[in-house]
Amino acid sequence: MKSMWLMCCLMIFCAPRSMNPFLSGRILFLGDSITEDGRYVSIVEYELFRRFPTKNIDVISIGLSSETVSGLTEPGHPYPRPNVHERLRRALVKVQPTVVYACYGMNDGIYHPPGSERLSAFQNGVQELIAAVHSTKAQLVLLTPPFFDVQPIADKAVCLDASQFGYASPYEGYNDVLAQYGEWLTTIQSEGVHVIDLNRTMQSFTKKRRKDDAAFTLSPDGVHPQMTGHALMARQILEFLDVPLSSEDVDVYARQLEQDSLFQMVHSRRQMRSSAWLVDIGFIKPGDYPALPLEEAERRCQIEKEKILKSIKL
Repeated sequence: MKSMWLMCCLMIFCAPRSMNPFLSGRILFLGDSITEDGRYVSIVEYELFRRFPTKNIDVISIGLSSETVSGLTEPGHPYPRPNVHERLRRALVKVQPTVVYACYGMNDGIYHPPGSERLSAFQNGVQELIAAVHSTKAQLVLLTPPFFDVQPIADKAVCLDASQFGYASPYEGYNDVLAQYGEWLTTIQSEGVHVIDLNRTMQSFTKKRRKDDAAFTLSPDGVHPQMTGHALMARQILEFLDVPLSSEDVDVYARQLEQDSLFQMVHSRRQMRSSAWLVDIGFIKPGDYPALPLEEAERRCQIEKEKILKSIKL
């Protein structure tokens, strides 16, 4: 009887840790130019390849520059900003994701001071996004808007009583708007909806680094993160997935990635695939988006995946 009890204890304590439920199936990333750049997505996929080479995890990202979830466009913008809802249903039908990550907000305040109408437009757009994803039974992970850093672009930022606001002349306190959007996102209580707070983490990281380097920034143009910023964003997502980074120093990790041939393989593959899916699904925005036909892109991506997995096993 005693030996049976000991065997049961060993089975309990030695059993492998259960897989995070978000680490299976097809994962879709939606967002604006930060997600179109997509280095944070590539980092997430790189780590998933390395940690779970035999697991069925398929990452597709279709970020689109200038896009909003609110449908707003500031006066003076050269074209109406694309609205994710124009393409959302098509994307969900074509991709058939089990999990959707959505990173919006940076463009939704249209670089203006706080305003109730703009906040409402953002909130309504997010609720519409939630409803659309819910209808597919997929899980939704909302990423708060990344940190807007006014310091490196102080010469073009404008004060509260300016006559015009927009990307070319943003409100100097615009991150307060984004923080408000992020704060609201964290209050959402809806089954199947989860929130990762990027804004607060990136702002805290920047403040800490500026104690030693007053000129430090994650985003040289105030909006778009450089490699360390993308690594920081990816780290937050990986922690949510119970896949912590081995390196505590994000700067060191970012530099290592830039020299890592495996990461470059993953990143190039993701870029090719993202372009193909983006164009195949379709969107309304001026400009040329060269891409392979989706079938050809998928064929090449499978070849590249086999090379990546072979490199991991070496």
